[in-house]
Amino acid sequence: MQVFVGRTSPKRMDRSRRSFLASVAATAGLSGCGGVIDSAPPSTDGSAGAAANPQSATERADSSRPRLTRTDGEPVETAFTRATRERASEVGTSVRESVVVLRDGNRGGTGWFVGEGEIVTNAHVADGSRTLSVETFDGATGTGERVGYHEELQPDLALLETDLSVPPLSLGSLDDLSRGDPLVTVGHPGRLGQWILSLGRYLRVLDGIDWLLSTVPTQQGNSGGPLVTLDGDVVGVVSGATTGTAGNRPDYSRNETAYTELPEIAEQTTSVPVDTLEASLSDWR
Repeated sequence: MQVFVGRTSPKRMDRSRRSFLASVAATAGLSGCGGVIDSAPPSTDGSAGAAANPQSATERADSSRPRLTRTDGEPVETAFTRATRERASEVGTSVRESVVVLRDGNRGGTGWFVGEGEIVTNAHVADGSRTLSVETFDGATGTGERVGYHEELQPDLALLETDLSVPPLSLGSLDDLSRGDPLVTVGHPGRLGQWILSLGRYLRVLDGIDWLLSTVPTQQGNSGGPLVTLDGDVVGVVSGATTGTAGNRPDYSRNETAYTELPEIAEQTTSVPVDTLEASLSDWR
C-alpha cells in the first residue's frame, strides 16, 4: 500500500482504514488521513507554502491589512508578518535536524526523533513492515524497528527504534495554543522535495475524532511529520487532511460553467494531538 497524506485512494486503503474513515467521514467531511493532496493549499501570504519564501513588494505593502478566511468557525487572519515568517524559517531549520525520511520499498513518509533512538511517525506509514529505512538530515542512514503501533490506525501513530542518534524534539502543550497561532511542519512532500518547511495557523481540536486542525500546507509524504509552535515544541503529528463539514463546503451543482480546471476546495490539515501521542508513548516505552 502506497502512503499518502491528504486525499486517500480508496482502492489502496486496507480494511481497518476504510472502517475508520467511514465512521468519521460523514461528520468531518474527510478527504482522507493519509491520502494525496494534488496541490498544497494556498499559502497564507500567497506563496507556494514554504515558510522561507520571501514576500513580494505587494505582499509586504498589504501585510498590515488583515486577510481573513473562515475555516470551520470564526475567521482567522491569513497573512503573516515578515517577522513571523522569519521566525518560522528559524524554527523550521532547527527542527529539520531531528526530522527523518522513512522508506519501505517504494513507500515513504516523515518521522522525527522524540527521544534517544526513538522515532515517531504515523501508523499508516509503518503498517507495511516492521523495519523501515531511515535517513537523517545530515545524510546518515540506518533502519528503524517498529516497537509501537496502532493496528487500527486510530490514533494514527507508531514508534520506531533505531541506532541512529539525532537530538530529539521537545513536546509542547495544547493548553498554550490559541486559535490563529502560527504553526510549522517539516516534511517530505513528494512533489516538492525533502525537508520542506510550511507555515499555517492553528484552528482547533476535534475531540470526538481526536484531530488537531490547522491551515499548515501538506502534501503526499508529509505523513508523520512534527507540527510545532514558533517555540519549536511539538503539538501534533501530521496525519492527513479534511475539507470540513458538508455545510461549510461550496456546492457547484447544476451551474452552467464549463470548467477548464475544476474548482479547489480549501482543506485543513489534520494532526494527532500531542496529548494522544504522550499517552501512546507511555504505553510503548
